Amino acid sequence: MPLTYRSTRADLIVAPLTQLKRRILFVRHGETDWNAERRMQGQRNVPLNQKGESQARTVGEILAGLLSAGNEVDVWCSPLMRCQRTYELASETYRAAFGAPLPAPSFDDRLKEITFGPMEGKTLAELPPEQAEARAKDHWAFRVEGAESYADGAVRAADWLSEQTSSAAPLLVFSHSGICRGLRHVLLNIPGEEASNSAIPQGVVIEWSKWSNKGGSWSEERFTGT
Repeated sequence: MPLTYRSTRADLIVAPLTQLKRRILFVRHGETDWNAERRMQGQRNVPLNQKGESQARTVGEILAGLLSAGNEVDVWCSPLMRCQRTYELASETYRAAFGAPLPAPSFDDRLKEITFGPMEGKTLAELPPEQAEARAKDHWAFRVEGAESYADGAVRAADWLSEQTSSAAPLLVFSHSGICRGLRHVLLNIPGEEASNSAIPQGVVIEWSKWSNKGGSWSEERFTGT
C-alpha cells in the first residue's frame, strides 16, 4: 500500500508551527550493528549493539541534566525497537538521578525512520551505480520505488509536529536521523540538501528552543557523552 500523508510538501504544514513555542529535546537512538557497518536500516527492526546500549544510558544522564525533577514532559517515541530500547535504558539512568523514570512514551508511526525500500540492508557501495549517482545528485529528494526520500520524511515529521501546539510542556522525542533532518529543515529553515547531509550521531541529544528576542527563530544545541 502506498504511503500517504496529508500533504506531499513540508512547507504546506509549516503554518501551524508558528504557534509552537515548546522546548524540544530530540534523541537519536543508540548504535546498531548496521549503523557500525554503514548499512541502510530504514524501518528494519535492528537491535542496539553494546555500544548503542552504552550511548542510551548516557542519554539518560544528559536528560537528567536538562530536565528538572517533577516537571511535566511529553515523551514520544518511534515504534522501532532501537528507539524503544534507547528510551528504556535512558529512563533507567534517569531514574537513578531522580528516583522516578521518564514518563511512558506515546508512539507514532510518523516518527519511524524513512523507509529505504529495497535498499535496506545495503551499504552505499552495494547500490547499483545509477542509484548511487542519482542519490549523490539530489540527496534530499532521491528515492527508489517502495522507498521514501528525506523530503517525504520531512512531511510526516512536520505533520506530527503540527499537532503538538496545544501544550507548553517540553517535548522529548526518541527517533531517527531522517526524522531529525526533516525537523531541522522545518524548524531551522535549513535547505533540504544541506539538512539531508547533516551529521546526526547516534545517541545525540539535540535541544531546539524558540527565542522571542530573536524574532521567534529557533536555536539548536547538541549534547553528547563524548
